[in-house]
Amino acid sequence: MLEQDAEFCLRVGRIAILRILEGYGYELTGSDVIDIYGHFMAAADKLGVAAHARNDVLAIATKAQEKGAVFGATLIRQCSR
Repeated sequence: MLEQDAEFCLRVGRIAILRILEGYGYELTGSDVIDIYGHFMAAADKLGVAAHARNDVLAIATKAQEKGAVFGATLIRQCSR
């Protein structure tokens, strides 16, 4: 799907990250979140917007962590690499 429609993949990835940080998901692990972020960033790289996408997720994750989101710190660490 990434090769056919990277913009769609980027949008779906962002929605997935938002929902996870809102507490949705069934038995998610840190590894699941890292995988989702990786797919999101692959789409961002393909579209040439990786820096913007990383900063977007970092801002979202930082705000979510302040509200007690379980995976906020995991995403912040991924964005900082």
